[in-house]
Amino acid sequence: MNPTDQIAGLSHILDHDIPDMGSGFSIQTSYGEMSIKPGRLADNIRDLLAQDARLALMRAEVERQAQAETARTGAKA
Repeated sequence: MNPTDQIAGLSHILDHDIPDMGSGFSIQTSYGEMSIKPGRLADNIRDLLAQDARLALMRAEVERQAQAETARTGAKA
């Protein structure tokens, strides 16, 4: 996936999906479904996923900038 698409997807997750997790959510595994009710556990998982998504977003932004710089300097060569 290119960095621009990654950034769009991660931004959507951070803006919509992750904030909604505080109200509870389900995790589907190969053994079945696990229900996470609103509360401290849901908040902690939400916060961990938000942190991971923000880090992934930063990496994608750095990659996009590097690609843009390579395209810019490559065009001058």
